[in-house]
Amino acid sequence: MTEYNTATIRRLLRAAFSDNELTVFCYDHFRQVYDKFTGGMDRSSKIQLLIEYCAQFEQFNMLLGLVKEFNPTQYEKYKLHLISTTSPKKRLSKAPISDNQPKLVIPQLSFELGLIYITAGTFIMGSNPTSNNQNVNFDVFNNDYNNEQPQHQVRLASYYIGKYPITNAQYGAFIEATGHEWLPKVKRTHERSTWLGLSSKIEIKWDSISWQMLVKNMPDHPATHINWYDAVAFCHWLSQQSGQIVRLPTEAEWEKAARGTDGRRYPWGKLSPTQYLCNFNNNVGDTTSIERYYPYGISEYGCVDMAGNVWEWCSTLWQEKAYPFQIQDEWTETYLKREGPRLGRGGSWMNNDWYVRCAVRGFSYPNVCRPTTGFRVAVSPI
Repeated sequence: MTEYNTATIRRLLRAAFSDNELTVFCYDHFRQVYDKFTGGMDRSSKIQLLIEYCAQFEQFNMLLGLVKEFNPTQYEKYKLHLISTTSPKKRLSKAPISDNQPKLVIPQLSFELGLIYITAGTFIMGSNPTSNNQNVNFDVFNNDYNNEQPQHQVRLASYYIGKYPITNAQYGAFIEATGHEWLPKVKRTHERSTWLGLSSKIEIKWDSISWQMLVKNMPDHPATHINWYDAVAFCHWLSQQSGQIVRLPTEAEWEKAARGTDGRRYPWGKLSPTQYLCNFNNNVGDTTSIERYYPYGISEYGCVDMAGNVWEWCSTLWQEKAYPFQIQDEWTETYLKREGPRLGRGGSWMNNDWYVRCAVRGFSYPNVCRPTTGFRVAVSPI
């Protein structure tokens, strides 16, 4: 879980708000805090109540996002010190490599990929309708929810996973080096996607789009219109270039990196998604930069964009009744050649809050590419 530096947050709130501004701010966004204000209460006491509330209900992400919007000048002054330097995120990122943030770097291609180290151990996988941590009416989505049961513990070996989904710039390097086909197969009016939980019908015209334009104009957005075979081809290419075993994560590896070990509903905790935490529900209408929701939408381990923005392919074959999850080597030639739908995780910019939960299991046939689909990679222990 991310540890916030409450002393710095307190200084930020003092600099960002006058007493009256703070009162109005809490009335608009934190009514339960505002209701505890009493006549004659000074600003410091109000700030203390707000900090205690956010600590209790894990709402620092939301608070800091709102402060950033209200007073960006003061936020910029304090932003580098808002997260504790001794947070579990940094401890969990440590690896046999000396760098806390290991990277795959290929200088001749100007290619760089940030990685997060996920420690060996057990985590809670799947969903439990009786858990207080869920706080949702599962009956509304009963058919989709059934494939997330039973909730159970899974033990995984250590591995690395991409800090971010693969971007247009990174995928463009692969295209330029190999000549692999990307956008020509979608140079048409894209029909409405049929993946899960879309908030509205969307039509995207790709007639005049080239991958060079995406790399130039949206280099730090997740690469989309990637089918499963494309993602596998990228992994094989990067393995050859780096000398490491680069692959797609299993769905268990993806879920552990997203939710940590405490079975949280979203990567950041219990708080429902907002415009400050992730790109979802067609709020933006397209993909966003992979940095847009850092550090407020990150997982316990420090992974970014694991809720919304793009669905992310996994190596795992889809099964309706797949739990308890069976660990196997999914990066063998035999497994990769097996036919059938493959797992997608994380939801996209078009999906509502139900589908950006850590436990949601999406799937699609491996030859399907959509404007909502991308991927991130995993790397076997280095």
